[in-house]
Amino acid sequence: MWIVGIGNVGTRGLVLLLERVTKDDALILQLKEVGPSVLEPYVAKKDYTSHAQSMVVSQKLIQAASDIFLAGLQDPLTGIRYYWWQFKDMKGFFDLDSLDKV
Repeated sequence: MWIVGIGNVGTRGLVLLLERVTKDDALILQLKEVGPSVLEPYVAKKDYTSHAQSMVVSQKLIQAASDIFLAGLQDPLTGIRYYWWQFKDMKGFFDLDSLDKV
């Protein structure tokens, strides 16, 4: 778990490394637990199936070019709702050769 801002305190966050055939063909996704928006009591109710769906739709409305991987999901075992997007950290990189194979 990490904390990026006050809205993330106590929420789950994950980073997933997805590889294909070569190490240069990798995709890194970031997942974040999502709860109700603080604005929810003040806006008209919509027919969203989850807070994650509401967040994804809102992001796509306000961003000129949203992430093509932006989407939401619900963990079928825990019921926790997440949204994910492509991880783009311009400050560093993963050295894939130094990671242990599972």
